[in-house]
Amino acid sequence: MAGASEGGADQPGSVPVLATTLHPSPYPADPLVRPRLLDLLTTGVQQTPLTLVSAPPGSGKTVLAASWTRAHPLPWPVAWLSVDDTNDQPASFWAYLAAALSSTGVQLPSTAAPPLRAEDTAGFLEALAADLLRCPHPLVCVLDGAEHLQHRALVRGLDTLLRHAGARLRLVLCARGDPRLPLHRYRVAGAMTEVRSATLALDVAEVQALLTAAGAPASREVVQTVVERTQGWAAGVRLAAAALVQDADPLRCLQALEHDDGSISEYLRAEVLEVQPPEVQRALLRSSVSERVWPQLLDLLTEGTDSRRTLAALARANAFVERCPTSTGAYQVHPLFRRCLRHLLEAESASVVPELHRRCAGWFAAARSPVAAAQHAGAAGDWAHVAELLVEGVGAGALLLREDGAAHTLLTALPENTHGDAAAVLRTARTVRARGAVSTADVGRLRALALDPTASSPLATSAAAVHALVTGEAPDDGGDPTAQTLAGWARARAGLGGDRVEAAVDELRAALALSDTDQAERMQRECVGDLALLEALRGQLGSGLRLASTAEDLAERAGLSSTDRAATPALALAWVHAEQHALPAAQHWVRAVQDRLEDSSWLQPLVSATWARVHRLHRRLAEAERALADEQGAAAPGPAWVRERATVELALVQLARRRPHDAVATAATARGSRRAEAVRSRALAEVAARTGTAPPARQLPEDAADLDVQVQGWIDAAAADLSAGATGSAVEYTERALALAEPELARRPFVEAPGALRQVLSTDPRLRVAAGWLHRDGAPNPADPTAQLSPSAVPPGGSCVDALSDRELELLRHLSDLLSTEEIAARMYISVHTVRTHVRSVLRKLAVRRRNEAVRRARELQLI
Repeated sequence: MAGASEGGADQPGSVPVLATTLHPSPYPADPLVRPRLLDLLTTGVQQTPLTLVSAPPGSGKTVLAASWTRAHPLPWPVAWLSVDDTNDQPASFWAYLAAALSSTGVQLPSTAAPPLRAEDTAGFLEALAADLLRCPHPLVCVLDGAEHLQHRALVRGLDTLLRHAGARLRLVLCARGDPRLPLHRYRVAGAMTEVRSATLALDVAEVQALLTAAGAPASREVVQTVVERTQGWAAGVRLAAAALVQDADPLRCLQALEHDDGSISEYLRAEVLEVQPPEVQRALLRSSVSERVWPQLLDLLTEGTDSRRTLAALARANAFVERCPTSTGAYQVHPLFRRCLRHLLEAESASVVPELHRRCAGWFAAARSPVAAAQHAGAAGDWAHVAELLVEGVGAGALLLREDGAAHTLLTALPENTHGDAAAVLRTARTVRARGAVSTADVGRLRALALDPTASSPLATSAAAVHALVTGEAPDDGGDPTAQTLAGWARARAGLGGDRVEAAVDELRAALALSDTDQAERMQRECVGDLALLEALRGQLGSGLRLASTAEDLAERAGLSSTDRAATPALALAWVHAEQHALPAAQHWVRAVQDRLEDSSWLQPLVSATWARVHRLHRRLAEAERALADEQGAAAPGPAWVRERATVELALVQLARRRPHDAVATAATARGSRRAEAVRSRALAEVAARTGTAPPARQLPEDAADLDVQVQGWIDAAAADLSAGATGSAVEYTERALALAEPELARRPFVEAPGALRQVLSTDPRLRVAAGWLHRDGAPNPADPTAQLSPSAVPPGGSCVDALSDRELELLRHLSDLLSTEEIAARMYISVHTVRTHVRSVLRKLAVRRRNEAVRRARELQLI
């Protein structure tokens, strides 16, 4: 047989075999134990003749196979052979394979004389197959570095051996790229187990374990960042761990690793890029300007004609290039490798980068992907072209009606000095989106462009759409439906910003109907959010809650961050929770409003009133009054109907601070307001009680339009009759108030009712039955004016937040196990997108912003 020596052969004419190739190379002293992969290999070896472990360099193939050879539970002998370029000749390879099989101690007579000539190979393989079939149990052979086996005769021989001796030979191939075996036939026959890069990728728990073992920081934020940036690539995680041990700032360290002088980039450059031919290196470098690349696009970037073959070969070779699952015909490069390539391209050929982006812009424009084309034009610094692409391909109307994250980013970044009609239209659209003031000259230019017969149709339509949203009127009465839609929306916004609230409600409902037809996502969200706020303020708390939740769900579907969303849904939720006396949730949502609100917003007085209400319900009366300090006087901002709420709230705070004369004066400034008049009557009654004078005439709320006014009116009437000794009518009026408030769970008026009335609520048999709903779901006792909902008594949404579904509870359990999004998707048999949707829903329902906060909150509530 072939000699197994360190440097030579035992007999003349034999091939020398290095004994070091017959054992795994030393792997890290602290290998990560990965039971799921060890079990997968065991199952594969048991059930199929061929197990292929194919993945890019640094994915942990060799470490996994070596760990398995030491720990596998099978009672079968295992041979190991490390292959390199010197083995890619039949004579050399068969000698090494014979030595590896013999090292197991299994008697295989054919291995004593491996073939030295090609014509002897067939006989050797037949003899070896016969020897293997005589074995009482299978023999496992691991070939590490199998990508080096390229010789056609050698590969054919391996295929022959597997086909004839597969019942007793189990071959495990570890390779950086797929071997030239007929893998399609093995797949069809079910004779192959495949372990690829997605399976080898470290999950969240494994990354955390590896960082901890290395002595590196392993906080949730660091672990999540490492997972996202490396996508579980084992070598990247180990290099990150080594760097993290040395750096005091973990996040800065992870960013530095990705630059061209970092250890990860050095590894990728040496192991992946520089092993490629020069023309392939050039193609990879130039491909880095685009997140996804198609063969035709790469041909344009490289001025070549063979990119289809190049990309397919790179994908087969596991060179960190793979087919894009979401775009037909496209390929994508691993994010770390792409960043490395981009840094190298900018360092070596910075002058060519703008031209490459211009070529991408032209290609994507021709492919009818205007936003992608505009992104590349922006990267090339051609902002006039960006404006033209957005107007011609998307349209200013669509940018105003719908939420496109990439297009919105470009719209925000458009420089003020960009020339051209398209740029002028987009700058005005940007001002309108931000609710800024548009000059008369800009309005005139928009109208002129909309009516200009020489302007392109998309430009004229865009100008008309922006004009409609500015003025509430479409320039052409017979015109574009988008302009008509935006005109209606503009009238609704103008009504809310002025004093035409009832007309604004009608306009909002009409605009909402149009938004359903036109799929105008942004307009739909804003209309729903505005209606939610109006419903909440009128006391229709259930309707306000449903509409606000819908607006938040629409924002989640659009992928908007919390701070990029409209303020009105959050303000509606804050008001609803305050009225239902769910104070932790009210406080959460009013903070969310602050994050979303623009400094010049006409909603600011209403936000101040909401803050004051939350402070007042917490008995922080001085803070409540300070919250309203800037919202008084003739110069106070906002329309009258918004200022009225701030005025009423200030009067209520003054009344709570036992300053009824101030409350009377404040309420009198809101003329014509039923709410202000009710507070003024209450304050006058207190003044009368102090001075011994006759109380003011009582007015029953039977003709009040809004539910909150009715509820408060009956409570005030009950309190007045109770003071006058008319207990019977007081109980009757309180019952009316309870019946009106129960469907909306409006607890706040009863918690703030006078002490004598709260006492009757808790002692009168009729009222105790009617008021039973006040005490459900951990609600405070209305008899106790200082009672509050504790944060742990109910979820942050209080009783009005929808309960978590079974799927959401299952998701929470997976989050508590630190599983990644991809792992959760696999465990729950749903898509990654659906997991993210569930996560956003859970965060909203628990009124938190991060996953770890959701887990902590769920544990407090004993949900998991």
